[in-house]
Parts: sequence; C-alpha cells; structure tokens
Amino acid sequence: MAPLDNKTICAYWFTKDEDDPNKHVCRCGTIMKQVIAAGYTNLMTHLRKQHNDFEEQVNAAQRQCTLFGYTNKASNIHAWLTLLILNHWPFSTVTSESVRKYIKLSPISRNSLMKYHTAIMEIILDEVKKIVTKQPVYGLYFDGWSDGNGRHYLGIYLVCATGKFLLSHTLLLDETNQNATNNVATIKDVLQFFDLDLEKCQFCCSDNTNVCPAIARGLGKPLIGCKSHLFNLAVKEWIRDNHAELVEKVQQISLKLLDNNPAGKLRGCTPLKPKKVQLTRWSGTMNALTAYNKIKEFITVERFPEFAELMLKPDDHVALVELLESLGNLHSITKELQRETLTMGQARCLFDAAIELVPTMEHYLSAEADLVTAKSYENGLVKLSNGTPETLTVCEAHAVRGLVVAADADSDVEQVEDADGAPAPVLSFAAQALKRVAREQSRAGATTTYYNTDWINPTSNIVERLFSQSKLEFSPHRRSMMAGTLEHSLLLRFHLDLLTVHVVGRALDMLAGTNVEEEEEA
Repeated sequence: MAPLDNKTICAYWFTKDEDDPNKHVCRCGTIMKQVIAAGYTNLMTHLRKQHNDFEEQVNAAQRQCTLFGYTNKASNIHAWLTLLILNHWPFSTVTSESVRKYIKLSPISRNSLMKYHTAIMEIILDEVKKIVTKQPVYGLYFDGWSDGNGRHYLGIYLVCATGKFLLSHTLLLDETNQNATNNVATIKDVLQFFDLDLEKCQFCCSDNTNVCPAIARGLGKPLIGCKSHLFNLAVKEWIRDNHAELVEKVQQISLKLLDNNPAGKLRGCTPLKPKKVQLTRWSGTMNALTAYNKIKEFITVERFPEFAELMLKPDDHVALVELLESLGNLHSITKELQRETLTMGQARCLFDAAIELVPTMEHYLSAEADLVTAKSYENGLVKLSNGTPETLTVCEAHAVRGLVVAADADSDVEQVEDADGAPAPVLSFAAQALKRVAREQSRAGATTTYYNTDWINPTSNIVERLFSQSKLEFSPHRRSMMAGTLEHSLLLRFHLDLLTVHVVGRALDMLAGTNVEEEEEA
C-alpha cells in the first residue's frame, strides 16, 4: 500500500468543526485544536497516542473503496483497471458484451478508461518519483529485450533499501542502434525524468555480456554481473565438456519418441512424455534427462525395435542417474539464486559450494573469474554482506566508499548489524551451504560504518521477469500495441500497490471539467 501523507490521514480521521475551522473532531469524539497552516503535529500526536492502528485503518478504507467519498465512480474505475492489468486484458475488453454480462461493474467506454489510465499513471509516477528521490543510495538493474516485431526495449529498475521500483520499459532513444552509447543515453534520460541524481547510484546489475559492462562504464558505475546468468554459463559448459555424448543420445531417442507413431505406442504404456533438450538454459537439459529417466523402463527393444541402435547401454543409465544427482544439487542452487532476498554474501557461498561440487566451474564462479568486471567492488560487497567490513582491503574499501554512512545521515537509516540466527533448515544442497555462512555471520562483529547491503540482490532476474510479463502483454493478437501503452501497463502492474481508490479519485479531480464521459449502457 502506498504511504499516505499526514494531510490524507488527518482528512480521514478528523472532521472540521463548523463554527471553528481550527477545531477538529476525531472519530473517537475527541476535539483537537490545530491551525492547519502550521501543520498537523497535534492531530498526528493524538493518533499515535490514542489509535495505534490509525494507518492500518486508513489503508483498509482505501482497499474497501470508502475513502473520501469516491465510493462509486472511483471504485468502479479502480476495479476495471485492476481486472485488466492482472489478467493482461486489452482495454477493449470493457466493451465486450459477454464481459459486461458476467462482470458486475458499471459500463465504461474504452476511450474513457484509457484517459483515466493516463491520468492515474501520471499520479503514480509522481509518487514513485517522491520515494526514489529520497533514497541516499540505490542501484540500477537493466537488460534489453527484442519483441520479434522489430522493436528493442530496455527495462530499468531502481533498487534501494526501501524496495524495488520499475522506472521504465522503453524503446531506445535511437531505435537504429543498440550500442552502449545509445543505452547509456536512454538510461540517463529516464533518470532525468525521475529527477534522480546519478551520483547516488552505487552500481549497475545486468547480464555478463559485452554491451552491459560497456553500459556500466558509460554510466561510470561498477557492474555486478548477474549471478544467475554466470551460473547458467558455468553449468552449460560443464555439461557440454563432460556429458555431451550422453545428452545427445537422450536427445536423439526423445525426438524419435515424439513422432506420431512412437508417441502413440508410448501412450499405450504410460501418460508420461519425453522432452526435447532446450539449449538456452541448462535446466532444459535437466528436464529432458529427468523425463527420459522416468520412461526408460518402457523403452525396450521389443516395443520399439526401430530404435535398437539408439538404445542407451547399462553404463549409460548408470551415468545418467549420477548426472541427474549432480544436476539436482546444482538445481537447488539455481532456485536459491532466484530468491528475491538473496544477498551478495549468500551468492558467494553458493558459488563456493558449486565449485566444491564441480571444481571446473571455478573459471566462471570464482571471485577472481575473468567475467567479473568489478572484482574489488563485488568482494567488498560480499564482506559487508557477511558483516566483516574490518577485513576489507584498501582497494575494496575504496570501491565501496559510496556505501559509507555519512556523519549527518538520519538516525533511522538501517545499517549493518549482527546476523541473529541461521535461516530455517531446508534439506537441499544449496540450503546447507547457506546455513554454513549464516553461522559464520553470527560470529562476525557488528559495525555501523556502512549502510546495510541486504537489499543488493546479485542477480538481474527481476528484469527477466519483466520481459516475461511483456511477452504476455504483447501477445500475437496485440502486436499493434503502442510502446507507450505497453510500458504504462507494465508500470501499473508492477506498482499495483500504489493504485488505490484515493489515487483514482485524484485522477478524477484532475479530469474534472474535461469531456471524459463514461459510456452508460443497460
């Protein structure tokens, strides 16, 4: 839920006395005196002392669409927008007769809803701007995506101690060039729109590709290479160098079993199906091997004599089981890397565990790997995350100097503290590794020199998820959608917690007196 200002909170809790505008009657009946021109100190003090849940009640009123008299019109618009955004439906849905028949909302025209949507986005982006500009430090997470329809988008998130904020899903300023210079110019343009100071940006996080380090250099920031991407590269290379022959055998027989006649035979024995090996991510290889391992007992020479030459030998089956066991351990690391609360220290712990399991992955996963472009910065973040800033080298301390808490910083700024206990035990390979590092953190000394770095996630998975949502929005029958409409839909979906009836009411006030008229139908 979006944070409310004192004016909004007091407007809900207090009503003005008709005879004396400086007297305010609380919902509990208490009469308070407050000159509004001087602020809301007395009223807020009363709420804090007498109504511990005053903020929760205001938020509940927002959710129940009863705040400030916007009950009917605003709640109807709020409901339509929420319905469309959550289901990836186009605005034209509101004109569908079947939708109007079975969804009990007041009718509204497509054009009217789009105008309200534009006004609401203006308010929400302004709210995001107010939040992000107050942050003392932040990081930028970005990546690119081509829609297959001749357009390339750049997704940009701002991540800070307060939370994650989607800033943009935009086309590059120059659509004819996707080089680093053009990406840097686009990012700076977005930062300027949000009145963000680039000096407060401490790092960038993206894939370990050629253009991303160049973009980070163009912004003058260290790059945290996405650990999920690095891990994917490491496991793919390990499979290719050590198990390519076995994977190819499984691939050949799986492809044959997907043909019509063999597939019909297999369905007569089991509902299970083989899968193709997907090369983009190694988990696709593991899924194909797992699927084959489940149906291997049904694949016999008697049932499929035409596959006699493709059949795996007993040694191959033993190797397959051993490979799947190793892949299972590695997959537990992949799942941990997807966790939104993952820290730099935990990622380092997971990579060390993977190297211990498969030493040849050190080329990709060690702290000194060639693909790590900002070694001192990442090593410094790991030590801050682990609560051991006293072990920083001179180079590392210089690299993370932007995270030093200023002497005049607010006293309520969250700082590095002792870890207070290990996470709940989980019986996976990755969780066991994380439990070891948690024990080490609990023994580390506390410091108040640096900002808490737990908000720094070492992966750019959040941007990958954004592009997954883009594909759902940009479905084949919506290929004519304007880039701006797509961006606004994604922005509203991510910041849905800021979409309240109160915000819709403000949009209605903005549009009061214009020619926006709802289409009323029986």
